[in-house]
Amino acid sequence: KEPLLPQQQQQSLSLSTEEIQILKQTNDSKLLTPLQRREIYNVLMTHPKLFAITTSRRSPRQIDEMDVLTATKEAFAESIEKLVLRWDLPRGEVYGVVDGKVAPKVFAYSPNENNVHVESECGTDEKFDATKINDGGDDWNDNSIDRIKRDGNNNNQRFPVRPYINGDANVFTVALSSIIAKVTRDDLMKHEIHVKYPEYGFDVHLGYGTRDHVERVHRLGSLEGVHRMTFKQVKGR
Repeated sequence: KEPLLPQQQQQSLSLSTEEIQILKQTNDSKLLTPLQRREIYNVLMTHPKLFAITTSRRSPRQIDEMDVLTATKEAFAESIEKLVLRWDLPRGEVYGVVDGKVAPKVFAYSPNENNVHVESECGTDEKFDATKINDGGDDWNDNSIDRIKRDGNNNNQRFPVRPYINGDANVFTVALSSIIAKVTRDDLMKHEIHVKYPEYGFDVHLGYGTRDHVERVHRLGSLEGVHRMTFKQVKGR
């Protein structure tokens, strides 16, 4: 039976003293230790009601086809738009900050607008599937892309996004984003790509262009869908 007066259900929307101290370490992800990044990441992921988070990816193939800057801007825009859509952030009040010199064009819209649709449902970000990277798929790219398609009668509201040089070292939310991106990427290398290609040592060099990584590519060959084929060290391998 249901009580006449429904029992109150309370959910904590606060951080512990320990968690606050952990977040005080927040800085450019490159300036933190792996342990510090992981601790901050865990705090953020433990409190989804306090920290709204989306991620977007671009595959090595996509980056080669467009260039790093364009791919970065697209991923920025996609991630921000997903954030607005999934958490129904108030239109007209959204303001974005991205790291770097150039900001992407980002739009907010009402889900009821007839001229707008989204390519997929707004669920959780898809997990990378390392088994498909040589099958013509772009699994590095989040499969739940929420980029808005617009027709010629575009009535969507563009909202401001400011570029901020060294934003990951000076803006708290940008710094948190850089930490999430770094931890997510490193986990992808260690727990997905390394599992499929252990001989390449992705669990050690994490995909960066270290001497060990380059030597392994020269000895074993490059991996389509994993390596960027426009890199000098990879071309022809």
